[in-house]
Amino acid sequence: VLAGAAMAGGVIAGEEYRLLIAVTILTLMVTPYLVRLGPRAARWVASRSRTGGGAGGGDAPARSAGDDTQADRIVIVGFGPAGQRVAEALIGEYRSRITVVDTNPRNVDHARSYGLAVQIGDATRQDVLEHLGLGNVKVVVIALPDAGACRQIIHLCRQINANVTVVARARYHVFRWELMLAGAQVVVDEEDQVGVTLAGEAKQMLGAANGKAND
Repeated sequence: VLAGAAMAGGVIAGEEYRLLIAVTILTLMVTPYLVRLGPRAARWVASRSRTGGGAGGGDAPARSAGDDTQADRIVIVGFGPAGQRVAEALIGEYRSRITVVDTNPRNVDHARSYGLAVQIGDATRQDVLEHLGLGNVKVVVIALPDAGACRQIIHLCRQINANVTVVARARYHVFRWELMLAGAQVVVDEEDQVGVTLAGEAKQMLGAANGKAND
């Protein structure tokens, strides 16, 4: 449209107009392939930087001498309270292997305060997971409360890396089997876990009450 307006106004000639149209069509055709190639090219550049001693990415954590493999990387999707508890349990031993994915700026800042690598993005998008280098990830922990988003992420994880272990959060019991059928190896059922915890607390209170009665 712009080229046509420019030609009508005498800004460009017919030959230049045809050249612009040809270039536009060509770029429209190759753009989808370039988009798919982008994450692979980024991983190649990053690997060359690591082997060549170049500077790492902004959020990439320093790796210890014994941590020479990326096959044991851990991805935490969602860094709300549930994701934070996951990180706190793993951070002592696996800090350099953890990457957090979230879209919430507050959660991102919180993850960085833990000293963790962070990727800002929507994990329900394939390009975001590919950019993570999911092929080299061992465990993905999905701590999001949205069952639909969890299901989508599980499908994508299984497509990109059939060997990855997916641990997913099910906010309600009814979604547990949906997430397992989607491909999650482990599903933590919140309602089930809450029931177990409540029962444990009730037993403790009953035991304390019986002890006082015996006294």
